[in-house]
Amino acid sequence: MKPLVTFLMPVKNAAPFLAQTLASLKAQSYTNWELIAIDDHSQDSSQTILDNASQKDPRVKVFKNKGAGIIPALEQARQAAQGTYLGRLDADDLFPPQRLKIMVSALSRSKKRTVVTGQVRYFGEPEISPGYRKYEKWLNANLTDANPWKQVYRECVVASPNWLMRSRELEEMGGFKDLQYPEDYDLVFKWYAAGYALHSLPEVTLLWREHPLRTSRQSEHYQQKAFFTLKLQRFLEIESPTHNLVLWGEGAKARLSAKFFKDKGQPFHWLSLSPKKATPQRQALEHYSILETYPKPKVLVAVYPPKAHRLKMENYFRNLGLVEGQDWWYL
Repeated sequence: MKPLVTFLMPVKNAAPFLAQTLASLKAQSYTNWELIAIDDHSQDSSQTILDNASQKDPRVKVFKNKGAGIIPALEQARQAAQGTYLGRLDADDLFPPQRLKIMVSALSRSKKRTVVTGQVRYFGEPEISPGYRKYEKWLNANLTDANPWKQVYRECVVASPNWLMRSRELEEMGGFKDLQYPEDYDLVFKWYAAGYALHSLPEVTLLWREHPLRTSRQSEHYQQKAFFTLKLQRFLEIESPTHNLVLWGEGAKARLSAKFFKDKGQPFHWLSLSPKKATPQRQALEHYSILETYPKPKVLVAVYPPKAHRLKMENYFRNLGLVEGQDWWYL
């Protein structure tokens, strides 16, 4: 029987966690799935664990990465997939038992160009840091918003192993081959640019393992500089701020953004609450009130102040008729 759902799983040196991850997939209450696992030149026993799993369960199919890295592995897995629906599984995470059942049900009832996702919960050893708990809280809260896309330039709004979509639609988007690292964030930008809806379930659908060996901890592809460069690049491409691009703030994020825009030859206005005479980029800061004179600005807010100040700033934008996610965005 042809599987309805295919999970794509790149694997590299995941032996300490792989058996538990596979067990969580096999424990799903929904059983019409296949797993395409691509071993990315592992140097531990990952390949042996995968081969043993495949021998015991024909739904598990194992291949060697023809290239190197996660993007080639994902694209190779996608091309081998038979499922009508596609999702991603990382080799160190866990699925709650009902995840597949409720996600399949939601996607089957959804309109075209919909990505189904859900809540996440970090776990692992040592204890999860306050920073990761803060991101978990933000991510889950943002997905319950009426417009979860409005903060897409602040952080990645969908966890990489926590989505389900139609295979044909991912193929129409070009699959994974044209993505750049960090590929999970870039895929989210592809969905956003193509007008996809995010359907978020209230249940926890991903147990996200945090540990020192995670690829996101080890690879330069997933460091903050890579994320920051990607989102600024996609902002220019998607929002097309040909005139009246406004950068608000004077901290580290604002300075990095200003350098990026200058290197790209992108003109912009630089605003602050209390302007200084000049900046390291040799561009004068202007008082924020000058924003009132700009027609149809595109504003990137490179600060995230305490709640009381944030509400005042958001109210200021509202009084100017500027809509978050359409005219202005947090960075």
